[in-house]
Amino acid sequence: MHIVFYVRSDNQGGYHLTQQIDEHASGTGLTTGATYIGSQNETTSWYARPPFPQIYTQTYSLVLASSGAAPNFLFLADVHTTVTPAGVPTASVDHFRQRCAG
Repeated sequence: MHIVFYVRSDNQGGYHLTQQIDEHASGTGLTTGATYIGSQNETTSWYARPPFPQIYTQTYSLVLASSGAAPNFLFLADVHTTVTPAGVPTASVDHFRQRCAG
């Protein structure tokens, strides 16, 4: 997962943020041997205002498509972005989960 931030300050003490996430994944099922591949690019924008720090949380999902008869796989990750008073964003990715997507 690759995360890029674009930040623009305004005259009200806040920050306009655009977060771009680029994901590419592939894998092989341990028990089935099925191969999976997925790719996604997602852009999200929001506004952070005082008081700081501000925290923005979003869940991203990626469908890993099966190349055969096996069902697709869904990968989910929560991304928490904290914006400091100086407008510096930091992201942490946690709470990964996955499930069969049918």
